[in-house]
Amino acid sequence: MEKRKRRTFTENNTQNKNKAEKRKERNVMKKTFALLCFLCAFIMNATAQTWVGTWATAPQAAVKSKVLYSNTPHSIRQVVKVSLGGEVIRLKLSNIYSSEPVVIRSVYIAHAKDSFGVDAKSAEYLKFHGKYKTVIPAGKAIESDPLKFNLRPLERVAITINYTSSPAKPTMHPGSRTTSYIMKGVTNAHSNFKKAQRVNHWYTIAGIDVYTMKNNLSAIAIIGNSITDGRGTTDNAQNRWPDIMSEMLHLKHKITNQGVLNLGIGSNQVVVPGGIGTLAKDRYDRDILGQCGVKKVIIFEGVNDIGNTKSGNSETTARLLIESYQNMIKKAKAKRMKVYLATITPFKGAGYYTYFHEACRQYVNDWIRSQGKEKKVDGGLAVILDKKVPARTTPLVPPGAKGLRNMRTRCTGCQLCVSVCPNQVLRPSTKLETLMQPEMSYERGYCRPECTKCSEVCPAGAILKLTPADKSATQIGHAVWVEKNCVPLRDKVECGNCARHCPTGAITMVPSDADDADSLKIPVVNVERCIGCGACENLCPARPFSAIYVEGHEQHRTI
Repeated sequence: MEKRKRRTFTENNTQNKNKAEKRKERNVMKKTFALLCFLCAFIMNATAQTWVGTWATAPQAAVKSKVLYSNTPHSIRQVVKVSLGGEVIRLKLSNIYSSEPVVIRSVYIAHAKDSFGVDAKSAEYLKFHGKYKTVIPAGKAIESDPLKFNLRPLERVAITINYTSSPAKPTMHPGSRTTSYIMKGVTNAHSNFKKAQRVNHWYTIAGIDVYTMKNNLSAIAIIGNSITDGRGTTDNAQNRWPDIMSEMLHLKHKITNQGVLNLGIGSNQVVVPGGIGTLAKDRYDRDILGQCGVKKVIIFEGVNDIGNTKSGNSETTARLLIESYQNMIKKAKAKRMKVYLATITPFKGAGYYTYFHEACRQYVNDWIRSQGKEKKVDGGLAVILDKKVPARTTPLVPPGAKGLRNMRTRCTGCQLCVSVCPNQVLRPSTKLETLMQPEMSYERGYCRPECTKCSEVCPAGAILKLTPADKSATQIGHAVWVEKNCVPLRDKVECGNCARHCPTGAITMVPSDADDADSLKIPVVNVERCIGCGACENLCPARPFSAIYVEGHEQHRTI
C-alpha cells in the first residue's frame, strides 16, 4: 500500500513538472512571437520613413536680374504653394549657378497671409548643421535640418531669408509668377514689408520636403517649358496647370498622398541648343530624378526645340527629341518610376510655325502615341485644316517627279519645292519611310496647271523641269467620287463645283436618277482625261471629307 502511494505521488509530481515545462515553453513562444511582430513592425516603419517633395522649382542662372543690396545685409520674403502637408519639413537651397558664395544669417518659415503678410506666431527658424547661420559655396546646394512645422496641404507659406551677402548674379527662378519682397537689413516675422521692393522672381530656394512614416506618400515630378512654368497665368494666383492638378487630386478626387513638383522653365528646350536654362536632357537627373519620393514623372517638353529648328533640320530635331525621351524613360524606369509622355501641343499662330515644324511635331507625337508600354497624356492635335485628309492608297507627288520611285530615291528633303509652292499644296511627309520628302494634298489649294515653280528649284533631280504644257499633259493621279459625301445626295441641293472648275473637262454632271432627267446632278469622272490636279477635291464644299478626291499613281503618264 505504501509503495502504491509513493508511485502515485511520483507520477503526479512528474506530470506537474511536465505541465510546468509546457507552460514555460508556451510563454517563451508567445514572447518570441511578440518580439518578432514588434521587429516586423519596426522594420516596416523604418522602411516607410522617408522624405517626399511637396514643392520644388528648377534653379536657373541669372541672365539680367540682379539682387538689390547684394553686397550688404538684406532680407527676401518669398511665397510658395505646397501640395502635400506634413509635421516635419526641410528646406532646399541652391547656389549651383553662382560664382560667389551665399552667406546667410538666418531663415524662417511661416504660414502666409495676403500679399507679404505672415502669421507671426507660426514662424519657425531653420537650422543648418545645428546652426542658424550658413554659407552656400559657389556651385553647391544645401538642405536644412529637419524642422517641426505644421505644414497644411495646398497652403501658401512664406520663406524669409536674411542674407549677409549674396551673389550679384544669383541662382534663381525668374518665372515665379509670384511676388517676392526685398528689404534692406535684417527682418523677423513681425517686420512690415509694406515698403519692400517687389519682384516676380524666386532666389536661392529650390524645394521643400516633408518627412513621413507612411509608405503610400509619393511625388509627381514634371519637366516642361513655359506651359508648365506658368506662362499666361495670373501673378500670385497660383493657377499654373500643375497647381490646378494638385488641387483636383486633393479636393475633387480625394487623392491626398501625391506631391506635385513643377520643374518647368520658360523658353526651355530639350536638345536643341538655345532657349533659356540648362537643356532638359542635361537637367533631368538633378531636377527630376534628384527630387525626393518621386514615383511618377511627366515629360511635357519639346515645342521650343521644334519651333527654333533651322530650315532643313526638322528631321534631325525629331530624331534627337525621341532619343532624349527614350533616355529619360530608361533612367526613370531604372528607379521604378512611371513615366507619362505628353504629346507636343499645337502652335499654329506662333511666330515659329511652319509646315516643316508642324510635320516634325506630328511625327514626334505619332512616336509618343506608339509607346504602348508608357502612359501618355495627349496634348491634342491642331485642327489646322478645314477638311480632313482623305485616305489615299497611293501618295501624290508633283508632276516632273515621274513617279514615287524617282521621288523616293532622289529627294533629299531640302524643302525648296515646299517653300516656293504658291498654292500650299506641297508639304513635308510625316511618314517614316519618306520623312520630310514632299507630298501633295489639296485641303488648302490645288496644283494649278500653269505653275511650274517646284520643278524650277529642285537641285537633286527628284522633280524634273517641265513647261506648263508638259505639266497639263502629265497625269499624276485620277479623281474618285465618294457617293455618301456628295452634297446633292446628302443635302438635296444642286452643286456641280467639281465639274465647273475642272481644267481638263474630265468631270461632267449627270442626273442622279437615270429615269428622271430633272433629278439632282452628280459627277462622273473621265479617268483618261483627269490629270489629278485636285481642283475638284479642293473646291468641293463637302466637310469634313470631300465628296471627290484624287488617288495618286505610282508611275506618272502622259495623256
